[in-house]
Amino acid sequence: MLLNKQIGRSCLTLRLTLGLMVAPGLAHAQLEDPTKPVIDRPAIFDSRPYVELGGSYENLTNNYKPWDAQYLDVLLPMKQYGLLYTQVQNANRFDQSDQSIYANYAYPTRYGVVNVEGGYTHNPFFLAKELYGAGWVGKLPQQFNYFLSARQSNYTDGDTVNQNIGLDKYIGSLRLAYLATYSTLNHQRSGWLSKYQVQWFGRDRSEEH
Repeated sequence: MLLNKQIGRSCLTLRLTLGLMVAPGLAHAQLEDPTKPVIDRPAIFDSRPYVELGGSYENLTNNYKPWDAQYLDVLLPMKQYGLLYTQVQNANRFDQSDQSIYANYAYPTRYGVVNVEGGYTHNPFFLAKELYGAGWVGKLPQQFNYFLSARQSNYTDGDTVNQNIGLDKYIGSLRLAYLATYSTLNHQRSGWLSKYQVQWFGRDRSEEH
């Protein structure tokens, strides 16, 4: 936190996204079972798989060397069987490099979406050595959603735990959200942090959630 106050940052991010062809066996496995009721799940579970290659470059002031990172993202939607997202990343900061892997699996139910996540960094310098968490996004009347989640991140010099509770609503192409986070650093409580968001997607997404 102190470092962020002492330096200024400007960021450049480049991305290349490629669609994936689904293997015949996997495509067959994704067929809906006509004997079971269809769950009204978010549209992302029925989207196409993709692979994204990307990188970022952050220029720092006060004679600090730039930060940069390269990553590979894979998104594999599997309809009623859930969704798998993975990321492999190489990050460079402070003349040091960290290589990490992260995975998140989400599963749709009649009442909402449950997800679990985990990550690992080999011989870390600044990224979390291990992280794991779980979350739930539930449905409310009037197309409101609520979400609950928790994550623990283990660093070489300490541990953090974040607990989140929030609410959001899509209105046409707009998303309005409120998030409250309770953080603990090395078992020392730091209190609640509130966050408000307004996002515009350029198209109507109210029917996708």
